[in-house]
This record gives sequence, structure tokens and C-alpha cells, in this order.
Amino acid sequence: MTKVVNKGYIKFIIVVLFAAYSIYLTDNREILLTLSALVILISLFISRFWDRPEFVNVPRELMYFALAYFIMVLILFNNYSWIIFISFIVYAFSVPTASIFEKYFASKFFTLIKDEKSFLGLLIYFITILVILAIFSTSLLSKIFGGFSKIIEFNTYFIAASISIAVMLTFFEAISSKVFEKFLIPVVTAILLFMFFNTPNPELLLDFTIGLVIAGIIAYASYRVKFLTANGSVATFLLAGFIFGLGGWQWSVPMMTFFILSSLFSKARKKKNKKIEEFFEKTGVRDYMQVLANGGIGGILVILNQIFPNSILYIIYLAVLSAVCADTWATEIGTMFKTNTYNIINFRPVEQGISGGISLIGSLGALAGAFTIAISGILWNELNIYYYFTIVLMGGMIGSFFDSILGATVQAQNHCNVCKKQTEREYHCGEKSIPFRGYHWMNNDIVNLLSGISGGLFIIIIFAII
Repeated sequence: MTKVVNKGYIKFIIVVLFAAYSIYLTDNREILLTLSALVILISLFISRFWDRPEFVNVPRELMYFALAYFIMVLILFNNYSWIIFISFIVYAFSVPTASIFEKYFASKFFTLIKDEKSFLGLLIYFITILVILAIFSTSLLSKIFGGFSKIIEFNTYFIAASISIAVMLTFFEAISSKVFEKFLIPVVTAILLFMFFNTPNPELLLDFTIGLVIAGIIAYASYRVKFLTANGSVATFLLAGFIFGLGGWQWSVPMMTFFILSSLFSKARKKKNKKIEEFFEKTGVRDYMQVLANGGIGGILVILNQIFPNSILYIIYLAVLSAVCADTWATEIGTMFKTNTYNIINFRPVEQGISGGISLIGSLGALAGAFTIAISGILWNELNIYYYFTIVLMGGMIGSFFDSILGATVQAQNHCNVCKKQTEREYHCGEKSIPFRGYHWMNNDIVNLLSGISGGLFIIIIFAII
């Protein structure tokens, strides 16, 4: 068994190192993109027909890794090839090293999502990243790898930046599955290297470090007061770290406004009408998927704004938040009190709490949520004030109603054979509920994500037309 495991580590390192060195084997980016695209397609095909349970994840792992390679080559090849190289070197050695120590020396494990992790493994992962980055700061590397266009200088800035990068990657590793990490870790490493090592910026690094500290305090406090689950608090730390660290008050205030007020409304609704939760897939305590569904697009936008500064990205960000806030408040306020509820498609009366149902109180709650987000970002608004409120409010309401439309049509809904009620839950009244409508993968988190995206797309369309 040990030999098999060791061979697995060796194969992993060889594959990742080959990906790292491949960018120096040719000057033709199209060749590398074509090869990685073929790997993605072949992996997809194999995953559909793979009939060996012990290797069921192999095609998916290869697909995610090839997808990360494709994106990084597409964006960074030539001018920033050194970022691709170092990102894969970090990944090639950090994961196996941590896994080996974890396998033979770790005694306590925990599970945040699916796969077991240990504090020892994460500590070794953190240290390995620091060591690798330190190695690449020496002049020796410039002699060994003459193809590098960038050699990092070892100094105080480098040490601080390396620690920040290692902290973020360690938390990403803690919350990622062994399958999806094949995409996530290399891509996030490349983003962080680009931000901090491509053009050293001490002011940005200081802001980012302060943002991480604030994010950590908020995530821990939210976990303690049961706003978040354990994995939700880790996801919040990562998301808030980027938003606070890269966006400053401009991007942080709207996100904090949404998160704090929405959490308070969830607590209030739960006390006022707890019975309504039997219809919902999840309770008011947010897990990592809810955090990512509501704030993940915002995190991507703040990173894009850091790399490609554009004032329009901030308006898109506000519209996305306006949509998720409007949707959240429509649910929390709309189900806080007994009220008439109607299906958004045919306007027939439905039981309160059913997906796709709307009410007057809920719609007013959605409008209040969108308006609150617009107010939270008004200090940094550069548009005409009436135009600003109009598009942010419309983005929010469009997102909220789109969420209801999805809920009434394609969102997964189940039927409980015990109480004969419709529910989003897979298990209800102690028994497994029976699917009767929608797609099983279209759960509440996916619907919320699409709701936020629809609000952002509305802004993109408006600016494209104007």
C-alpha cells in the first residue's frame, strides 16, 4: 500500500512539473492551448463512461488541472510565464509534502467539506509554500532557469508577501476538495503572485494584510454567534480577505451591510416563524456554498478590478450585491409574517415558503434590500445620482424576480410522503423525499448564484447599450 501511495505522489509531481516546464518548450501559445483543450475534452468523455469506482475521480481531477493550465496559459503566457512556472512548482511540492506528513504523523483530523484535513498537514503545507518561494528569491535560480523574466528579490516585502500568499493558499487548501483543488490552488497562486510579485506594492500589501486580519476577526465572530458554519467562516475569511484587502472601504461597506443585516433578518425570521424552515433546503446559519453563492461573484470582481481597474466593475458589483440582498430580504421579510403568496409564473395561490412564490411584503422586502445596497455604495458613486439609484435598484429587483422564476420552474423540488408537502430538502419528516420537479443539481445555492449574475448582466447590458 505504501509503495502505491508513493508512486501516486511521484506521478502527481511528474505531471505538475511537466506542466510547469512545458511553457518553456515552445513559443507557440496555440499549441499549449490546443493540447490542454484536448485533455479537457478527453477527460470529460472518459468521466461519462468510466466504470472503475476506485478511479472515478481521476478524469475529473485531470480535467480541472487542464482547465487551470488552459486559463493560465491563455492569460499569462510570454510576459508572465514565470508566474505559471512558480504556481505549478508550488502546487507540485506543497500538496504531496503535506499529504505525506499528514499520513504518517497526523493524529487528529477534521472535515470542513468532504475530504479530511489535519492541522499538521495544513501547517506543513504553509511551511512548504514559504520554503519554495524563498528558494525562488535566490540568485541561484537565475543561473539555473535562465528563461525567467522575473526573479524575486529576498527582502522584507518579499517575506511579508510570501506569508500573506501562504496564509491564503493554506485556507483555500483547507476548504477545497482533493478534486477541485487541482483547479483552484494553481489559479489562486497565480493571481496572488501577479498581484504582489509582478510589481511590488508595499501599500497594497499593507492594505491586504490589514484586510486579512479584519476578515479573520469577522469570520470567527460570525461563527461564534452562529451566523456561519465552520466551513462558512473559512469561506468568509477568504472572500472578505480579498474584498477588504483589495477593495478598501469602497468594496467592503456594501458587502458588510449585506452580510450583517441579512444575518440579523435571518435570526429574526427564525424566531418569528421557525416553522417555515421546513420548506427550505438550508437554515439561517450560512455554510460555505451560501457564502460563495452570495459573495463569490463579488470576490471575482474585486480581483478583476485590481488587475484591470475600471469604475464600471464597481457598479456591476453593487448590482450583484443588490440582487442577492433583494432576494435574501424577500425571503426573510416575506416569510416573517403570515401573508398571501402567489406563484410568480401563473399567479395562483401557493403555500408560503414554496420556491417561486412571491408576496407583496416579500417584494417590498426585496426593494428595501436593493435600496440598502445602493445607499451603502453611494459615497463612491461617480454617476448621476438618479441614474445610479435606478440601475442598482433595477439590477436588484431583476435578480430577485429571476430567482423566483427559477424557483418556480427549474429549481429542484421534492415531495414528502409523510406530510404531503413540497420542500427543497432531500430528507423531510425523517424520510427521504421524492423528486417531482426541476433538475437535481439546480439547488438553492445555484439559483442564488444565478440571481446575482443576472443583476450584474443587467448592468453590463445597460452600459453596452448606452
